[in-house]
Amino acid sequence: MSLTAHSNALRLALLMLSVFSSASSFAQIATGSITGKLRDAERQPVKTSVMISSGLGFRAEVDTDTQGRFLLTLPYGRYDLAVQDRRVSTSSAVSIQIEPLQNQEISLVTDTSGKIRIETVPSENAGVWAGSPKQEPYAEAFTFSGMTLSREPATAAQPLNLAGLGDNRLAWQSQRGFSWTGTQFKLMGMDATDSFQPGLPVILPDVSSLDEIVTRSGFAQTTSTAYASELGFFPSQPIASWHGDLSTSDTGGALAWKNLPPPINRGALQQTEQYRWFTRDAVEAGGALAKWADLFLAGAVEWGSQTVPIASPANNLDSRILFADSRLRIQAGARDQFDLLYSGSRLDLFNWATPAGLEVLAGQRMTPSFVLPYGFQNEGEADRFNFLQVGWSHIAPDGILGALQLRYQYSVAHLDTSPLKTLSQSRIELLGGSITGAAPLANRAVETGQQLKAFWQPTAFHALRLRHQLVIGAGLESSSPTNRFTTPSDMNLVTANGAPAFAVEFNTPADSRSIIRTSTLTFADHLVLGDTLSLDLGAIADFARGSLPEQSSPAGAFFPARALPSQPDLILWNNISPRAGFAWVVPHGRGLILRATYFRVYVPLADRYLDLGNFNSLGGRKYQWIDRNSDGLFEPGELGALVLRFGGPYSSISPSLARPFADEFDVGAEIKPARGMDLRISLFRRDDRRRVAAVNTGIPSSAFSPVSILDPGPDGIPGTFDDEQLTVYKQNPATFGLDHYLLTNPPNLRTLDKGLQAEIREEWRSLLLNASFVAEQSYGPTNPGDAIFENDPGVVGALYMDPNTLVNASGRGVMDRGYLGKLQGTYRLPWGIELAGIVDYLDGLVFARQLLVTGLDQGPIVMDATSRGTQLFNPLSGNRAEGVVNGNLRFERKFRLPVGTLEAVLDILNVANSGYKIQESEITGPSFNLRRPVEIQPARFARIQLHYAF
Repeated sequence: MSLTAHSNALRLALLMLSVFSSASSFAQIATGSITGKLRDAERQPVKTSVMISSGLGFRAEVDTDTQGRFLLTLPYGRYDLAVQDRRVSTSSAVSIQIEPLQNQEISLVTDTSGKIRIETVPSENAGVWAGSPKQEPYAEAFTFSGMTLSREPATAAQPLNLAGLGDNRLAWQSQRGFSWTGTQFKLMGMDATDSFQPGLPVILPDVSSLDEIVTRSGFAQTTSTAYASELGFFPSQPIASWHGDLSTSDTGGALAWKNLPPPINRGALQQTEQYRWFTRDAVEAGGALAKWADLFLAGAVEWGSQTVPIASPANNLDSRILFADSRLRIQAGARDQFDLLYSGSRLDLFNWATPAGLEVLAGQRMTPSFVLPYGFQNEGEADRFNFLQVGWSHIAPDGILGALQLRYQYSVAHLDTSPLKTLSQSRIELLGGSITGAAPLANRAVETGQQLKAFWQPTAFHALRLRHQLVIGAGLESSSPTNRFTTPSDMNLVTANGAPAFAVEFNTPADSRSIIRTSTLTFADHLVLGDTLSLDLGAIADFARGSLPEQSSPAGAFFPARALPSQPDLILWNNISPRAGFAWVVPHGRGLILRATYFRVYVPLADRYLDLGNFNSLGGRKYQWIDRNSDGLFEPGELGALVLRFGGPYSSISPSLARPFADEFDVGAEIKPARGMDLRISLFRRDDRRRVAAVNTGIPSSAFSPVSILDPGPDGIPGTFDDEQLTVYKQNPATFGLDHYLLTNPPNLRTLDKGLQAEIREEWRSLLLNASFVAEQSYGPTNPGDAIFENDPGVVGALYMDPNTLVNASGRGVMDRGYLGKLQGTYRLPWGIELAGIVDYLDGLVFARQLLVTGLDQGPIVMDATSRGTQLFNPLSGNRAEGVVNGNLRFERKFRLPVGTLEAVLDILNVANSGYKIQESEITGPSFNLRRPVEIQPARFARIQLHYAF
């Protein structure tokens, strides 16, 4: 390489450095930034003024420095950019696009006539992934969880919605194998996460009305309040001229194939998972109301009926989803913009519902594991999500004030489940969680929230020979979740291998409420030291308060009416989260950039914690069930001895409860080895410490004595080669019913996550490829059971409630997929046909082999006979389901009409008609080694879309 070429490459790398290391500092709430450099026709820097404007009336100027560089931080959207050049009377303008929470690098070249040419270099934005549902033509699901699962390199989710049949479920998702409870959801920078159980969304946005979906983790978390990763939604904005869109997407059983295994290998499956019929129709319109105001409106409806593979034909899952969105923007002068946003959705399931707060029931000792997918039969669900936001932005890039943002949000979510039939008894099988009769739990949950956020980003300045870019922010948030749990006849019945085992009496109806208030202060500084090094320093102060308001519950069949006085500040946490990182352009490294970051983050205060100090929350008593007439039906007089107590009435919170936290380290490198090619690789390590658990302090450890039993091995047949001894613990009957649970920090309860992430992007002529690979490993104790709300380190469940919950407790978490590989590509075929494809690979779901143990004084229990997931140097230590490969294809052709454009699309999902086992049977027995499925991929199907835009 010549000296001149090397110098140019180094200058380009220096400009890229400002992009990479500042992306997390510049952009906040709903802004993005552009780092630019202005040069003349001879490639010399130009010191002048750059003028920015929008069709809505925004006007501002910013001066370039002696190197021709400038920085803009603006609300996301489209702007016009012009250069003030005294050599010419007029100057042309170019259009630029500001992307939310991202930094874009541009190079402007102006000639003697005043004409501007823009050169854009793709910006990597380390730790940021962004996807545009409108602009990226891939065949995928119609939900944000399905979209990120298909394309974001490190995302895993449940359900595994790669083809769209899981669109009617609120998914659990995480990145890099971390706990799903650490995922934070945001709408326009404002929180949209469940405060009862963090990690769950209380939003279901219409992806077709979003400009972008953005995830932030690792290097990009300088000013993020997320515990593990952040997922942000940014609605579409109108343009100056009025425009509209109409679209329909349809499929059905006639366009689907079959992929059911042969009968001997079907396991729990009874039919192929496919749509019987499906239609999705959407409309949107937007444009200017005046020179200073514009409006965007969108609505959509999605109807469908699909088969449920583990149910007999005719027991279908019918669903309906409604969406409504609007956004009004008003420009009040050249520098001030106001906006009003509404986003609402409604999800109805007419069967196969999953009640909110199910983890409360599943998180008790000696409770069946609800591990079967698809929810509960004979139960319906009606969820409603509503968000109203008001925002103000003052943008003055040419003054010291810089950018100032203020935003308020009011939100309310209803998550209601109710029985479809009047069935008096619910019978649950202890091993496997299958249900006969009524669903075991229903809930009418409501969550209201209010938030106020402000951020100030002053103009960059120099001090002590360093260039500083500050971000200063403050936030107030209040949420009030309410649960109203009910159970059929206030009772659940539990069987073991079909034989009566336990009768559980609940304190239902149980109405529990809490109030969580959080205030935050944010400070971050991006410092540039010399020509090759930059630092990011920051801290977030978080002050959380959890209280119980005055509340009451009516009497049920087994518990009297209850009234509780208010309990203010039951949990008080005040913490400061430090963050630091650097980026270094390696001299003579041909543009190689090295970076590292460290931060400490604290878990959000969850209402689930307050539940354990609330006498009104779900609880009850478990008795032996003595079926005296052997008819399998519970009748008066069949209640045996009390075995245990559980839930809020028998729990408390330790006064010294400390806030759990995680220390995370990330190191990485980026390079552009050739034109059109980008390479990135990073390593991460995360240590979750001071975890919380509900320890059973009412029963001393001396009440349990170890018993060595025969584990007949996977085949369940004693006397074969795979037999082993397993230690379990029997309880002294004198201590039955003395349970009391204390929410505390058990010593040395922690989780370790580590891994590698690599990405490559290649653009060549009409071909664009994005490929990624992630290797991840998590290790730590979790609750017994294999369900999504059991095998996760962030969920408070049965762990530490008795010694049996600690047997084989350490292993891989449910979101640990081991290896993930994702590939996306687009290619322009002849005749104007666009081809787009996605191929995804995810390692299988981890699980422990479940063993039913009988003969103990406390009754039958289910034990984790192995750890979950294979461990290093011990491939036989645990179990993982079959890895899943899925490929989707899209063929797209646009037709220009006299008025508008018509777009015809053919999607083929699961092109290979694969039937990989997403979930396998966990039950010890002769069929265990056959690895029979509980769930497989949906069969191949075709989907037709028509889209008209004008």
